[in-house]
Amino acid sequence: MALTVLPDEVEARESREVRAQAESPEALLVAWVNECLYVHEIEGFAVRRVDVLACTEGVVTGVLHGEPIDTLRHRPGTVVKGATMHEARVEASPGRHEVSLIVDV
Repeated sequence: MALTVLPDEVEARESREVRAQAESPEALLVAWVNECLYVHEIEGFAVRRVDVLACTEGVVTGVLHGEPIDTLRHRPGTVVKGATMHEARVEASPGRHEVSLIVDV
């Protein structure tokens, strides 16, 4: 999300719930990122902070904190088109998850 608008330029005045569901960890990562991008692009919401509230094998829920995009204060960054499965990797080990995702810009 920091690619789209610099978080330091955004105030956490409002929040948006985000939920994604998928059958594999990689698909869940891609679905989650694409849902967050949807809120940014379609709802015009600039994000300062992302909180993941729960993540199970098939569902992730969280909250985006930020405010509506204000073109006078928020300088546009990179346009992120979305994430795809062929660029997603999730590796789990005891007490830790390592994720990697390349997004289309």
